[in-house]
Amino acid sequence: MKKNKTNFIIFILLLFSLNFAQSQTKKNSIQTFNENANCNRKRNLSFKNRINNFPFNLTSQIIFVSHKTKEGPVGRELRKYLNSLKIGQDTINEKEFLELKKINLNQIEKLTDIIFNYGFKSKYHSIKDAKCYDPRNAILFLNKENEIIAFIEICFGCDHLRTSDVKIDFGEYCKQKFDLIKKIFAESGIKFGIIEN
Repeated sequence: MKKNKTNFIIFILLLFSLNFAQSQTKKNSIQTFNENANCNRKRNLSFKNRINNFPFNLTSQIIFVSHKTKEGPVGRELRKYLNSLKIGQDTINEKEFLELKKINLNQIEKLTDIIFNYGFKSKYHSIKDAKCYDPRNAILFLNKENEIIAFIEICFGCDHLRTSDVKIDFGEYCKQKFDLIKKIFAESGIKFGIIEN
């Protein structure tokens, strides 16, 4: 009887230590999986090479905007307005936006550096799920005739975006990419969707 009790205790201790080891391994692998999503400088494409990508190569000015929904779900009016655009024909209806800021060459250099040179640390990583998609901001690309030739609609609340064209390359997703771009929005003077909601 004593031997059976001892064997049972050894079995329980063995089971506990196996479960503990498995949970530690799982915890460590999840942590590594998430850490791999951190932003790293992966390339050193020159500014000249970066602006050869669409739509930068056809753009004469880039405008950061914020849009405040007057009624209905947040972001619905911005999506509706951008969906209504005739790309390559329509100019900006400034009344649609709360804020508009033309960004300078230094800010374009920073924006393209983040998009094209930053990516995730390692191959295997997790991507943040969208809890919402309530875009308040966008990047508008204008040609010499001030026509909108492309846009990137952004929800900084959930780190997701939508583009007007599948040819627009936003580079690799990495955890801090949206925060880095958000800083350029703030630097340009955009407040809504950036430091105000």
